[in-house]
Amino acid sequence: MKKYLKVIIICFICILLIGCGKKTNKPDDKNDETSIKLYTDDTKLVLDNNGVYKIVFYHSNDKITKVEHYYEFADKDSAEKEYANYKVKYKSDISIKDIKLEGKYVIFVMDETEYANNTIDEISKKYSYLVPVYEK
Repeated sequence: MKKYLKVIIICFICILLIGCGKKTNKPDDKNDETSIKLYTDDTKLVLDNNGVYKIVFYHSNDKITKVEHYYEFADKDSAEKEYANYKVKYKSDISIKDIKLEGKYVIFVMDETEYANNTIDEISKKYSYLVPVYEK
């Protein structure tokens, strides 16, 4: 009887230690977050277009170096679906250089010719009706 009790206790401890082989499906918050910082700083001007998307003007020495439009979605799955739709819909749009997916963002990288001859001051004046986004 003591042998059976020892075996049962050892089995019980083993089951507790290995967790019955059950995998938990906890959401990994770190994977859901992206390292995208959508606020104005020394290298970029971020403008909010009525909450629909954000326009990011990257600049160096007052010259625009790159322009991106960031569309934010509720989650990665929604972003992936829209990304697939956008890739088809805007395939032949010459003003769009690339469309990327990053976390819950779909990012339109605009062609350089769209803003090549503008300065950051000209862009600020041109888009003065949009709200600049600053770090909170």
